Amino acid sequence: MKKHRSGFRLFLSAVSSIILLQGYCQAERAEKNENLSDSLPMNAVLIEDFLGTWCNNCPRIADSISRLLEDYPDICVIGYHTNEIRADVSFLYHTDTWQRSCYYDTIRSVPTVFVNGRELDGFSDFRPMVEEGLERKTPYDLQVEARHFPLREACRDSFEIDVKIRKIATDTLRKLRLHLAFTQDHLPFGWYDQPEVNHANTFMFPDGNGTEVSLDAQGEAVFHFAFSKSYQESRLLMNNAHLVAFLQDERTVRHDTLYNGGLKPVKDNSILQVRAVDFSQGAFTYGLETLSEPDFHAWQRETPNGQQIQFHNNTFGNNLSLRWIFEGGQPESSQEAHPVVLYPETGLYDVSLQAESAEGTLSRTRPDWIRVLDVRPRFQADPNPAKPGQTIRLELLSEADSCEWRFFGGSPFLSYGKTTEVEFPLEGMYNVQVATFYRSPQTGILYSYDSTATGFIEIREDASIAPGSLQSETETSLRVMPLPGLDAGYQVLSESPLEYVEVYSMDGSRVLESRNRTFSLSGQSRGIYIVVAKMQGCKPVARKIAR
Repeated sequence: MKKHRSGFRLFLSAVSSIILLQGYCQAERAEKNENLSDSLPMNAVLIEDFLGTWCNNCPRIADSISRLLEDYPDICVIGYHTNEIRADVSFLYHTDTWQRSCYYDTIRSVPTVFVNGRELDGFSDFRPMVEEGLERKTPYDLQVEARHFPLREACRDSFEIDVKIRKIATDTLRKLRLHLAFTQDHLPFGWYDQPEVNHANTFMFPDGNGTEVSLDAQGEAVFHFAFSKSYQESRLLMNNAHLVAFLQDERTVRHDTLYNGGLKPVKDNSILQVRAVDFSQGAFTYGLETLSEPDFHAWQRETPNGQQIQFHNNTFGNNLSLRWIFEGGQPESSQEAHPVVLYPETGLYDVSLQAESAEGTLSRTRPDWIRVLDVRPRFQADPNPAKPGQTIRLELLSEADSCEWRFFGGSPFLSYGKTTEVEFPLEGMYNVQVATFYRSPQTGILYSYDSTATGFIEIREDASIAPGSLQSETETSLRVMPLPGLDAGYQVLSESPLEYVEVYSMDGSRVLESRNRTFSLSGQSRGIYIVVAKMQGCKPVARKIAR
């Protein structure tokens, strides 16, 4: 019996030793993995913002993201503009955005925000989710190298992107997918209260679905991407864009989370690693040993006065310093790469850029490159003053595309066109309201201005009549009399044949139009009305009646 007990103790001791040894090995591996993770923390968090532009919530989310970036500059952001119908930002919607929206099948409305692949449950969870992601460790290393080769002869630029994925610690079984997104910042397209379109997804590579990742026996995978862009497109990309590469677990993990005191099923498409390359730094440019000829662009070269224009530098060179000269602009000069300039006065203005590097100094001037328009609602009327019923011609003194006129107390009340005519049947001083409209041919932005000229047109009987104007001896004989037997009925009495009768309320709106001498105001409220009668061979004549 003692032998059995002794053997059992030896067996337990052996098992305990094996367990302790396994535990020690596991602890050693865990500590090693922990150290590996510590050596490469997940110091970047990916925020994916699916947004639109038709309400205030999307700009508010964009503003919140901008505030988070001030505290956490390592955050990577991609803005997917969905279902765009506005002319100024419709170019941001493309198939890559649609494919990425389909990747997350929980998107039912915008804005919808994902932090590291997990949908934002509530706005109060935004910052905690970001802070949690910044403290998260990852077993994957992601290295990105971008190279740029200017092809001046072909007027195109070639780009090569190398991405190396390396698993540096043990991990659970995953289905990995690599995504590359090219985003642009500071696009000068205003929408509601967001002054700039930032982190806008320009295109994804190879597309919005990404590419599947298979690690080799050493836990590594290398991807090579190459593409080319036209000269102008590449300059925009080089100066405004970031390349965001991220590794995502394609498997969807479902778990429950507390939301407003209850449980809610959440889909978690884990983002395992994120890396970004700032194209505007130019450090990855190859094949360019000398300073290039200074080049620049502006999205909007024709603008109304009082509006800002953002300029973008397209010049390449090592340790580049810039000096801009803006004729007629505020400021008149700048050393920034992408300055914003205000043009207060109309006219044609030169823009000059001087670029200096270790290779030398070059400058370029584009004469009359910026055109500033006067689209304010300025106009003139002729004749002024005028007699009652006399035709007055109005002309818009503006470079606007179109305008809308409103004549209170005149006929017609509403008119369109840069030139128009109006008649006022009664003596007095009359206001003219005109709204001007101008749409930028470069950006599609619509500008509108309203103006009201108080007491602009004077109507009086002793005003001079322009040569060739008609006068009628029957004006004084025209009368508007109540019609017996007809509720609120009236009759126009005159010796000349009648062409038409119009009745206006005192606010200038037309309430009735007829070709008969009799009419009724039974459906109108009580008050003072103006009856305008047009007889053959005569100018329109107006009379006041009380309803």
